[in-house]
Amino acid sequence: MAYQTVDHGSSHGHHFAFSNLATVGHRSVEAVLTWLDRYRSRNELLRLDDHMLKDIGLSSADVELEAGKRFWQA
Repeated sequence: MAYQTVDHGSSHGHHFAFSNLATVGHRSVEAVLTWLDRYRSRNELLRLDDHMLKDIGLSSADVELEAGKRFWQA
């Protein structure tokens, strides 16, 4: 019985698709980490008293405005 091999071309097309998928995955992880950082930072701002806010140059109104943003908003 004879076997015949078939060359389906290079695997570069598959590599390219995987590379794009990896890039999308990496960007997705970066976005989630950024959102988590924003969420945590805004919650930390809410815990600061007026004296601490003054030290960093913010008012309670500034904090309310920032904390009122959704996690995906810069």
